[in-house]
Amino acid sequence: MKKLFFGFLLLITTLGCSSESTPPDELIDEQTYQQMFMEFTIINQFDQRILEEKSQEEFRQLVYEHYDVTEEEFRISHEYYEQQVDEQLDRVREMSKILRAERDSLITVEREYKKITSPEQADSLRQVLRDNE
Repeated sequence: MKKLFFGFLLLITTLGCSSESTPPDELIDEQTYQQMFMEFTIINQFDQRILEEKSQEEFRQLVYEHYDVTEEEFRISHEYYEQQVDEQLDRVREMSKILRAERDSLITVEREYKKITSPEQADSLRQVLRDNE
């Protein structure tokens, strides 16, 4: 009985490891996955006042449409990338750096905006933002 149990355990372990190394057909490329993951992270943080009449789900659908990826393709890719624990941690760290940099640039723009006292200054700030895009 013990041999059967250990044989079954070995089979499950082997199958689990083999699925990790074989990328699924629906796998989206890593860069697209990371971009979508960050966008979903931002959407999940939206305050209802920002969303106004739309729901978070509507914004998620816009992301799927923008990247031409189905919800199922993203889910399969997410599960695959999460199986690679060390690499996924590296991806998450990199995404956190990118999101922090974005946040910091928004804080800087907000501080500049608060200093505006005339319409001319507002126009020049808009031009700076356009030039940085």
